Formats: sequence, structure tokens, C-alpha cells
Amino acid sequence: TATFGQKEIVMMGTGTMTCKKYMEWTQSKSGVEKEIITPMVEEWIKGYLTGRNRQLDTLGYKMINIDNVAELGSMLTFACANAVKKDAGTMPIFVLVDKIYEDSFDNKVLKK
Repeated sequence: TATFGQKEIVMMGTGTMTCKKYMEWTQSKSGVEKEIITPMVEEWIKGYLTGRNRQLDTLGYKMINIDNVAELGSMLTFACANAVKKDAGTMPIFVLVDKIYEDSFDNKVLKK
């Protein structure tokens, strides 16, 4: 028996959140809520970039140091704020994280 899946690709999770939603979500919170949200997004960034690093490793490149995830979170907030100002608030945050990662990759790429 053959079964055909749906023709659409469905993506879920933190990375699919739009910049506009991310900014609303992070900027409108304070206190305990912000203390929960910020580390949650930073943990998502770590996991996502670990996967990207695994791709580099598989392709024979040295992985990029992603130790300072809090800095990446700040860069994401800055980039999303700019995207919202430029009417590009519907951009998913994974696109910006990819851009930040690829900029680091371009500067540090080395074969093993």
C-alpha cells in the first residue's frame, strides 16, 4: 500500500516564529516571564547551531565556536528589530540566525 504525504512542508518550533512575533514576545515581557523566555530562545539557538555545526563537520570543515549564545541572542534581537522597522517582520527568526551563522562561517571556515 502506498501512502502519499501532504504536498506542503510544515515547520514548527521557535525558529519559525516571525521577527514581529519574536519582538512582541520578548519586548512585552518583564520579570519572571523574561527570565524564562530569554534562556528558552538561547537554548533553541544553541540546538539549532549545533545542528548547523554538525553539517559543517559532515562536510569536512571545522565547526564554528558558538560558546557565546547570549551574544547571538542579542544580535537576533537587533536584527529582528531592524527587520520589523523595514517592514520585513514576517521573516522567520531562523533566517536571521542562519545569516549570523553564515557570516561567522565566511570569516572562519577551515578544512579539517
